Amino acid sequence: MLYAQHVSTIARLQVDNVDRTEEQVSIRFGAVPIVLPPPLDSLMVEWIDTRRGNTLLAAPGTWLFPGRHPGKPISDSGLALQLRG
Repeated sequence: MLYAQHVSTIARLQVDNVDRTEEQVSIRFGAVPIVLPPPLDSLMVEWIDTRRGNTLLAAPGTWLFPGRHPGKPISDSGLALQLRG
């Protein structure tokens, strides 16, 4: 998984947990940010720029992984299912 984090932690990440500068992309699971190495850094930027809600009516909002219901993150089981893809 992503830096040995539980699916429930990843599902509840918000866009503001990711910091982007011209030099690097980092993610915060707690107080200390972790710098994402290539190619994860560019994949994260692409994901943030292209993510959308799971329905036509749902905007992505602040969730890094938006769920089916507006304003809610993806469910733990929904994210796990997509990761198994």
